[in-house]
Amino acid sequence: MIIISFILEYILSFYLKYTTIFKPLFVYMNIPFLTRCKKNSILILIIGIFYDVMNDTIFINLLLFLLLYRFSNYLKNKKDNIFYFLIINIVFIIFYKVINYCILSFLNIIKFNINILLTDIYSSFFINIVYTIVLYFIYKKTIGYRIYSKNML
Repeated sequence: MIIISFILEYILSFYLKYTTIFKPLFVYMNIPFLTRCKKNSILILIIGIFYDVMNDTIFINLLLFLLLYRFSNYLKNKKDNIFYFLIINIVFIIFYKVINYCILSFLNIIKFNINILLTDIYSSFFINIVYTIVLYFIYKKTIGYRIYSKNML
């Protein structure tokens, strides 16, 4: 799913780069699903490094991936249902956008403007929430027998 998320995010970012409604963060939307297995921390490191290479950033996304992974581990609850993943991913979107925007503002790459930040946050919600729902059902069907309980929905 990670590779598919990279490909979809790249394609959609290329074709939708001038829209204000759809800003995909598909790779980030996988993190809560990956926290279900303790062995995935190495995978998160590899994904973060690859995401930095893909986006020409220096360890910013790696740091954000690790923070979101830890945050997701901290909030991991026993009732893994779709609402949990939606809430976690909404928090991820807000956290990612705010931290990323603050880092870029601090480095004087962009000028801080709260309206631009809020627009950037809400423009990421729709497509990423839909993708989270799709991911939930894909993960449930493919690896759900190892990770999820029978009483999910």
